[in-house]
Parts: sequence; structure tokens; C-alpha cells
Amino acid sequence: MKTKTLLPPPVHSRASGCLRVMLVLIVLLTLNAAAQSRFNIGLNVNETKDDTAYLNEPIIFTVTLSNQFAGWNRRNNSEAQLYLDELKSKLDKGEIKQEYYDAEVKRVKANMNVVKETTIGSVSQPWASMVEFDILNSKGEKQKLFLTPLAFPKTEAEAVLDENSYYRANYGFDNKLAAGDYTVSVRIQDETSNKVHLTILVQKIPDEVMNSEAMLLHFADYHYYKDENAKAMEYVSKLLSLYPNSSRGFTYRGDLYAQLEKWKESLADYEAALRLFNKQYPDSYEKPEYLLEMIEYVKGKQ
Repeated sequence: MKTKTLLPPPVHSRASGCLRVMLVLIVLLTLNAAAQSRFNIGLNVNETKDDTAYLNEPIIFTVTLSNQFAGWNRRNNSEAQLYLDELKSKLDKGEIKQEYYDAEVKRVKANMNVVKETTIGSVSQPWASMVEFDILNSKGEKQKLFLTPLAFPKTEAEAVLDENSYYRANYGFDNKLAAGDYTVSVRIQDETSNKVHLTILVQKIPDEVMNSEAMLLHFADYHYYKDENAKAMEYVSKLLSLYPNSSRGFTYRGDLYAQLEKWKESLADYEAALRLFNKQYPDSYEKPEYLLEMIEYVKGKQ
């Protein structure tokens, strides 16, 4: 799965003179220190950095790969080049001396970074299979838990990471951890992710929580990621029986029907979700773009 990812804004282009020099050099020096990291690994647990789960609640870890340094390098190299172009203009106008210009060019170019594309994984060893989990309990003891990537989202075996790349994989399990507090991070080769915190409660899911919209969707997600569409459909159908005005529920079931290529049923659910959205959020400035796109897509399949 490869999509665009947001990047930090460049240093403001209207900065000038000594201030511009300082900003450019500070950013470039910072990037030089960070450039030892070839790529970035992100980790979430149940879609957050800090989660509390019941004893029998499934756990979903989401691992993302990106290369924000390539984007920063390219943008800030461009900013540095703008500064050099301004110096050249001033040199041509006689506003600065050749010696000063030459010294600045040498100094700035010495700190400009090469924009490198990093490739992780291969057909024989997909990147998602290279992820190693480090799970520590509150005593700092490592817990043995070997997780393999779930079926969805599907992602290429080889992650080609440039400034616009973003890859994602899910890992999940029926809870195999005892009650307690855990700190979790993941590793690929010599790079390590952020840490997430997970608390496992001593009690199982109460009925009123199990029948909540959020928990039913969570179970549906888990089984969908495992490529167990029939099981996911059971949870979504139960959700809609309890919450017949759930736009999210109809959207989710529309997705499942689309996976099964049941286009008529999928379209009916997407249109129901759209009607509910418009009714519940009549003054919304944001259109439900996903629903609108899927409705057009499904119509094209009929």
C-alpha cells in the first residue's frame, strides 16, 4: 500500500540575510544528525499510543513505514538553493564580495544532504515479516509473543521509501497477555519505532461494552484484517440491529459486500450511510468523500 504522506513545511522562503543563513544551517545540521536513520517506523495499538483493553479483547498493532528524512532533505535542500540563488544575484549586482560568496557556497553545500530512496524487504522476505516486537511488562521483563502480519491491509513485499511513500501492516492476536501494564515497540533491522503503552485489565468485556458500537466495530476490524469476512459480517450485522442509524455500520457493511463483489448490496448500504450522514450532519462543511467515491465505484461495477 503506497500513498502520499504529509511532510513538514519548509523553512519560510521570505527569510533573508543572516537570519536565512542561520535557519538554513541549523536545519541542515539537524538533518545531518538525523540522517543516520534510514527510515521511520510508527506503531499504534488499537489505533492509539496508549490503550486499555479487557482480558478477552483482541489487540491490533499497526506498523507504518515512511521516510520523512527524504522529504525534509529535499525541501530544505531546495531552501538552501534558494538562498544560494539570492547570493548569486547579490554577487552579480556587486552587493557582496566574491570571497564571501565562495565561502557561503562552500559552507551551505557541505551541509546539503543527498536525497536517498530506501528499500526495505524483498519478494523472498517481505518487509512486514521482518518486524520484530519488543514487549516488556511493568518489571521490564520481555514477553514472548511472535506476531505475523494479518491479511489486510495488503501491502507490497518491497517497501520503496521516498519522500512520498507510506506503508502499513496490521498485526493482531486474541489476547495472550496476562493482566498488567506493557510497553511495546517494534524493530526492523537497526531501526526502532516509538513506544506504545498497553494496559490489560483483569476483567473480561462487560455485556454493555461488548454491545457498544465502538467495540462491535473493533471486533469486526479484527476479523476483517484476518480475512475472516463472514465473522466480520456477524459483528457488523449485530451492530446494525442494535444501532439502525449507524452511518459507520452501513459504511462498514458496504465495504464487506464490496469485498465479496456483491455490488447491489454494497451500493444499498453506501447510499443508506450517505443518507444518514446528511441527516445527522446537515451543516457539515466536509463532504463524506469516501462514501461518494465508493458509490461511484460500485455503480461502475454493476
